[in-house]
Amino acid sequence: MTINADSASHAHGLWVGALGLDLVGGASSQSQFPTDPGANRDPLNVSLLGALNVDLGTVTVPLLKDPANPGAGGLLELGSLGAIESYGASPSSTKSVASAGLITDQGALNLNASTQPGYKPAKLDLSAALTQVLTAGVTDEILDQASVDIGALGSHVESNLGQPDSQYMLADAGLDLHSKVIGQAVDAVDGVVGQAGTSINGLTGSGGALSTVVTGLVNSLDAVNVPLVGGLNASLDSFGIDTSSLVSSVRAELLQSGINNGTTADGSDASINVDLSTGTIHVDLAKLLVGPEGPYAGQSLNTLPANTDVLSDTVIAQIASGVTNALTGTGPNSLTTKAKNLIQQGIYGLNVNLKLNLGVSLLGFPAANTTISLQDTAGNPATIGGLLNVPGFTKAELKIADTGVLGGLLSAVTPILNPVIGSLGGPLDTVVTTATAALVPALNAALQPLLTGLLGNGGQPLKQILDALVTLRINDQPATGDLGAGSFTVRAFSATALPGLGDGAVKLQLGSSTVKSAAAAPAATLTATPASVPQGGTVTLAGTGFGNAETVNITPAGGTPFPVTSGADGTFSTTWNVPASQPVGALQFTAVGATSAQQATATVQVTAEATANATTDASATAAADANVNASASAAASANAD
Repeated sequence: MTINADSASHAHGLWVGALGLDLVGGASSQSQFPTDPGANRDPLNVSLLGALNVDLGTVTVPLLKDPANPGAGGLLELGSLGAIESYGASPSSTKSVASAGLITDQGALNLNASTQPGYKPAKLDLSAALTQVLTAGVTDEILDQASVDIGALGSHVESNLGQPDSQYMLADAGLDLHSKVIGQAVDAVDGVVGQAGTSINGLTGSGGALSTVVTGLVNSLDAVNVPLVGGLNASLDSFGIDTSSLVSSVRAELLQSGINNGTTADGSDASINVDLSTGTIHVDLAKLLVGPEGPYAGQSLNTLPANTDVLSDTVIAQIASGVTNALTGTGPNSLTTKAKNLIQQGIYGLNVNLKLNLGVSLLGFPAANTTISLQDTAGNPATIGGLLNVPGFTKAELKIADTGVLGGLLSAVTPILNPVIGSLGGPLDTVVTTATAALVPALNAALQPLLTGLLGNGGQPLKQILDALVTLRINDQPATGDLGAGSFTVRAFSATALPGLGDGAVKLQLGSSTVKSAAAAPAATLTATPASVPQGGTVTLAGTGFGNAETVNITPAGGTPFPVTSGADGTFSTTWNVPASQPVGALQFTAVGATSAQQATATVQVTAEATANATTDASATAAADANVNASASAAASANAD
């Protein structure tokens, strides 16, 4: 677009290549001086945009996702960007302003937009284009969805005397990658936990190590002869460890765990977050760009250089490293670390049910009965963690239900009961150790396609895919502005999907503002008519080249200044009554713009009021004499005839 005006602006909230610069409904505003100085505004019209489709390579998709039916597909989910608008004003030939995005009524950036209730970032869904750029060996099992999160944004630019001054805002930016391999990793954890459960069941089953220990305990008690009481008859009431919910409980907790590459317990410093429940890897591009290890460390998303490449080689390498650490690293929130902890805690938390019946006989006849059960010291069911004295679990012990009259029973059986606790714990400790040791190779095997096929070699496979899929820019400033030579453009955010298609690529611009203005204002002029005016007469004063709706102060030489207001085109016309006492001779008027400081002068000749009247009387007398003479001649001619 080219506008042949000294001062002009253009702004659009949303523009998509192949749909036109002045996309109907795309929040487009423009202005130019002097024909349409503005200020002009235009909001996004979602109802008009909702009917548009775009060609994304070999696939045609709706431009906008339907909020009521997100599964139907679409290129862009607007979120809070549905409220973007544009602003343009060109109040003079030397000043022009443009804004687009989430802005205030006066065209300023709404810097608090992302903190408002209900705020939701926009999402650019590139999944439909992903299958067109996948390289050999990368299947939809490894990467089948990709999207870009776009935070609250806007741009603002003002040109004064031909010099642009721009700013932009972008609250946040993210990249979401979906891989089915993540789900396979969770399945691998299930397998390890399931095997641990099977091992525990084997320990408690017939012939198992724990079952053997318990059987030996029963036999030992059965052979006890308590002094002054008599013999014991011991039998097993119940024994077992319920592992039926172990897999499901560990899986449920794992799916709810925060998996990330953070180094703090809460993961607040993480740049990569993995949602195991959906298989989505979320990349915080802001932290990768401006974080401690980023290429723009110490800056913010709102202070990046012009034309910042979001997916640079450095950022891609950081993504590869971050995802690898989040999945298989040793950090406190990695998948490996969390899975180990949950497997251990899951096993440690299993209840151990052990209850023995004891009958006491006296002289061969039953005398009393009691029970021995495994409990923690608080009287609750014992746990494996309690047996192993794991911190956080209450210690387990065998307790006799009621000694009552069986006074010597406790001291008699204690030497038999105490060693059993250690005997039970040993095999269970082996199960825990074996399970955690098996986890790492199981996870590595499940994640291997992702770790090598996508993230290997410093992330080069991922780099090739993303380079072909999309380019992202923050603070986009094209070499030539949208209004042609002499104009300047800034876009808060831009994306090009399938850039390898050249002219067929889909280009997206969000929050784009363009201005141009003259380097110097044209000289102001002031004219006064008529050139000669009598005392008491009227002068018409007309000015050009002043500011839009500017107060212009006009001062007659030696007189009192009076104000006029210029129109949108910087012109005005007013009258001034010459005082009857105004001195005869040249009278200069000076006009000065209160805002622009433009200045112009004009001069008239003031004549005496008496001279003017005398001239009028002489003209009348001459006319009368002429009439008398004409009448007399006519009479003489008639008489002669």
